Amino acid sequence: MNINNQSINEDYVLSEIKNINKCRILLLDENCSPNDVNVQRIKKWGYEIIKFPNHLRGRNDSTVINYAKQKKMGLITKDKKCAKIAKWKIQPVFLIRDFILEL
Repeated sequence: MNINNQSINEDYVLSEIKNINKCRILLLDENCSPNDVNVQRIKKWGYEIIKFPNHLRGRNDSTVINYAKQKKMGLITKDKKCAKIAKWKIQPVFLIRDFILEL
């Protein structure tokens, strides 16, 4: 019986990995510019970038992260605190510095 449970768990993990790899839409945080060099580089990797919605402006980080999670999007941000919270809930998360792109 442990073998069956183990295979079910492995299948679940594999399906989650496949879902993460299919996430090709990224939400651009309000403090990032779509004309930034690093954002353009991410766009060339095949990601679709969505501008930050007006109804989320000024909201706290958890609200933005939950919105991205519900819409099955990743996140591009310059806020290190927001990126730390987001990496546990959604994938992929890109933390952009001034001249360095961190994955």
